[in-house]
Amino acid sequence: MSSDYTTLTYRKDGPIGWLQLTRPERLNAVAMTGCRELLDIAENIAADDSVRLVAISGAGRACSTGIDLKDLAAGD
Repeated sequence: MSSDYTTLTYRKDGPIGWLQLTRPERLNAVAMTGCRELLDIAENIAADDSVRLVAISGAGRACSTGIDLKDLAAGD
């Protein structure tokens, strides 16, 4: 599992995976980099039969506002 994520962190504690979005300056909006990283981590978590639950949170005051509209409008 890659540890070079720039928009999220992941750690495992027993059967629980802890995923945190880490773009608090953008209210954890997900841009293309975040989409790629989420896909990668999801594939790795799915392949780990010992993970029974994944808790998702966001750094700062929002879990996530969804897609990053500024990047989307810029064609990213």
